[in-house]
Amino acid sequence: MINQTFPNWEAIVVDNFSTDDTDSMVNAFNDVRIKIVKVKFLGSVAASRNLAVNLARGKWIAFLDSDDFWDCGKLQTVNKSLDDSSDLLYHYVEIISEDLQKIRVHKSRRLRTPIYKDLLLGGNPLVTSSVVMRRNLYLDIGGMCEEPKLLGMEDYEMWLRVARTSERFTLIPKQLGSYRIHADSLSKKNNYVRLFTLFENHISSLAPNERYRLQSLYLYGETRRLFKEGHIFKGMRQLIFVIRHGKLEYILKSLTLFLLLPLMSLKVLIYKLFGK
Repeated sequence: MINQTFPNWEAIVVDNFSTDDTDSMVNAFNDVRIKIVKVKFLGSVAASRNLAVNLARGKWIAFLDSDDFWDCGKLQTVNKSLDDSSDLLYHYVEIISEDLQKIRVHKSRRLRTPIYKDLLLGGNPLVTSSVVMRRNLYLDIGGMCEEPKLLGMEDYEMWLRVARTSERFTLIPKQLGSYRIHADSLSKKNNYVRLFTLFENHISSLAPNERYRLQSLYLYGETRRLFKEGHIFKGMRQLIFVIRHGKLEYILKSLTLFLLLPLMSLKVLIYKLFGK
């Protein structure tokens, strides 16, 4: 933040049970644009973001998690795109490892209208640390959901509610930040359970063929998890469902998984026999 080439910003730092001496680090900058708020939200990222947005004074808000980064010119570049045609903007990000090694560039797709259907049936392409949106819109839709059952999905759930209000999502096709992946932030079983919970709230608005596509999106991720954990045969029925009903991208990915099944089955058998 301190090195941004665009100087007109304020930062609300929400210190939620941190143990990294955040106070001292923030105070060392001696910058009046930075405010720190200490809270105890028991790990609720949504509650922290909602508090920060309520305290913010600007017309536009952006998110930056403590382990992510913005490029120095991010705000300058985004500021050039702020106009009446956009309510929410997002950009490409670099995916990096815990030790800051580059993994790949995540090039978010350009959402098509109706945005709501694209987000719901195509999955979430928005990285939260890349999003800039109107503060009044955030407040009007009630902010991020703080329900524990949507932990880890609160951003996706909010984008869906935004899309029911506005079609004005704008992609800036430039890499303007970095998103760090941790071992414990990779997809786990509970993430798929929460994703299914999120979908349950929206599935009634879809036609039958669209419901199949939505189920396929969930089942593809669940199948990959099952295969990774060695439950090959348990994931087979789900894989077939995705091949029958999924969008082309997931059909091709599922067919690839299907072709790799003999090799995966052999690995599972070797592990069970020899523990290697």
